[in-house]
Amino acid sequence: MKKITNRDVAMCYVKFIQNNKGKKRPIFVIDSNEDDLTFFNITSKYSEKSDKIREKYVPLFDWKDEGLSKPSYVDLNTAIKLKNNGKLGFKFIGELTEKDINNVNNSLKEFGYDITEFNN
Repeated sequence: MKKITNRDVAMCYVKFIQNNKGKKRPIFVIDSNEDDLTFFNITSKYSEKSDKIREKYVPLFDWKDEGLSKPSYVDLNTAIKLKNNGKLGFKFIGELTEKDINNVNNSLKEFGYDITEFNN
């Protein structure tokens, strides 16, 4: 099994903030090391979200090449950081293309993120 690294698209179980439920969903890994894994959620839900939420959704133009089954967006509203305890259960799907990496990086800069660590 491939080790999950920066720039990867993977599947994992993500808990909802509002309750103890959650769902399996694709994620975009922005930082991975022995201790932590940091990622943004990937979503295909766009039209039913508010304008405020959608303004931080970055379209993935090459979603098929990246292993996704439908048009998708990286949700830059919240970066999620988890302790890498070896039991997180990530499944590698693919990697973002250079075109989508550049698009996400430009949006991250626009929203004030320090992206130097995401490009390793």
